[in-house]
Amino acid sequence: MQLDGNEPTTSHPTLVEKNGKKYVYIGTYSQYMDIVDITDFNNVNQGSLISKQSPQSSDITSAPLVLNWRGHEIMVSTTGNTGKVYILADALDQNKVNGFHINVGSGRTSSSPAPVAGGTAFAVGLDCGFQTHGELRLYYLDDILSEDSSGKIVKKSDNARVAESLPSGLVASFAVDGNMLYFGDSNSNVYVYNVTTGNMAKNTDNAGTFSNRSPALTASRVYFPVTNYGSADAQGKLLVIERSDGSTAYALPMEYKGENLGRAMTAPVVLRGPDNSACVLIGTGLGDVNIINPFTGGTHTAFKVADITGDPGYASGVSGEISAWENICVTTSEQGMIIWQLKPEVNLLVTDITLDPSLGNIGQPTNGNITVKNESKKSFTGTSTLWRVRHPDGSVLAENTIVTDLAAGEQKTLPFSFTPDIAGEYSVAAMINPDHSNPPDEVNFLNGDWPGDNRMEVPYIVKGKDYDIKVEITPGMNPWETIDNPAYMWANIVVSRKDELPETLPVRLTINGAGGTVVKTFDFPQGGSPYEYQYYITASESGYYNAEAQAWPYDDSWVDIYPPDNVDSTSIQYIYNPPPTIDPLDNQIHGEIIDSELN
Repeated sequence: MQLDGNEPTTSHPTLVEKNGKKYVYIGTYSQYMDIVDITDFNNVNQGSLISKQSPQSSDITSAPLVLNWRGHEIMVSTTGNTGKVYILADALDQNKVNGFHINVGSGRTSSSPAPVAGGTAFAVGLDCGFQTHGELRLYYLDDILSEDSSGKIVKKSDNARVAESLPSGLVASFAVDGNMLYFGDSNSNVYVYNVTTGNMAKNTDNAGTFSNRSPALTASRVYFPVTNYGSADAQGKLLVIERSDGSTAYALPMEYKGENLGRAMTAPVVLRGPDNSACVLIGTGLGDVNIINPFTGGTHTAFKVADITGDPGYASGVSGEISAWENICVTTSEQGMIIWQLKPEVNLLVTDITLDPSLGNIGQPTNGNITVKNESKKSFTGTSTLWRVRHPDGSVLAENTIVTDLAAGEQKTLPFSFTPDIAGEYSVAAMINPDHSNPPDEVNFLNGDWPGDNRMEVPYIVKGKDYDIKVEITPGMNPWETIDNPAYMWANIVVSRKDELPETLPVRLTINGAGGTVVKTFDFPQGGSPYEYQYYITASESGYYNAEAQAWPYDDSWVDIYPPDNVDSTSIQYIYNPPPTIDPLDNQIHGEIIDSELN
């Protein structure tokens, strides 16, 4: 449909539903506000157009605001270079329709008016230039409107209840949450104004770079586009501010894989998934839509939606705002309207791995089941699941690929088996779609070595045969009381075999103590005699002397099933008991020699 004006419109449309009918209010690049009746959507034609002149407008570049005041429909729009606000009351009532202007100030008005104070007032910006001056103004309908005797709405005054001066022009529109008003000036200062208290806070972390686009809100953050201006490849960024304290969470340049995407040309759009996932979409001056992860502050991906030919001017690329509804997104470029559909989410998962028996045995098969699930709304044929079993040292024991079909939403159990050959802790892992080829567009697939929910890994313990040895250490005597100094004490170490299995077991015996360290290795055959060793300790001072013996497998060929008796220790008490001292001149000592044969 042809709208008024001799230039393409840059206004966003506003949908109004009234008395069972639907209308679109849209500004034009002229003095006219156009209203289109779209109630009979399939038969909209030029006759559906209603034009209302705003004599003091140069261009109506932003979306009009429609409010209700005392039963009257009040439309509010900006006027461009004349620095005014156009009020159109009861536009669809031929008996009461009336239009007039509110003088905002010397400068330009281009921001979409925003409803505040429960719809009883509106906010609008005054733009006096990038490095000059701007204002935030709040107009309450009770202050500027009145009703004459005929029931027609007329202007009461031009008085703004709030006029906050800004260091740069207020070009872009607002984001509103209750009584909080969020906006930025053209110098990338970002503000929050409390309509109730009149308090205003400002973030100046990125001041000095041009911006003329509006912020987006989530419950915790403000997303503000720093547009940039100047050369054709001037790079914009997304400024993210914490609503709790006004601090900057991050400032993300408009780039993807190191490639400059140009200016930030649209207001951000926050999309949320049913699982609390989210992304931020923003159009760029070189024709891309940048998709940003709001949690990490990184670019998830970017894709071209508008081809740029020649030198990209300021309004090139994705120049119109992005609108999203369910899985449909719409935007505009210098080449026209662009509509695209988001692909349904594709996500395959490994949800479980079970193994039987729960404790493996050498030489006996282990049976496993891998549970995979297709969480998508699309079916897939010939999808691969790779499973792999690794020894305790990391070497691969067995692996294979299972190919299966998965219907939309289907869960399947895939059987597999392997036979452990040594004792220890194995790794059992499975991954669906390991080559990222069928399907190639999984949203949860991450680059790397088997990452994400496509993969699962579980440990698996394999026991050996019931091999069992034990060690005992026993002092030669205890306490060790002697007249000898130094004394040469010993302890007897005995390694015995408790099992009756036929294999010969390699054993390492290690003895530590006051007699130093001794290591012995030997082979212990089935039914063999106990291995005995005598450990010596030299003692020169009375006291306790310790010794410990440990007997373990010499290598990984077997595992002892009862480790507590593989270690034993003792403490020998040395008591030095010197002989009595005899004085050879002591005359009290005498002896007799008796010949028993004489008796």
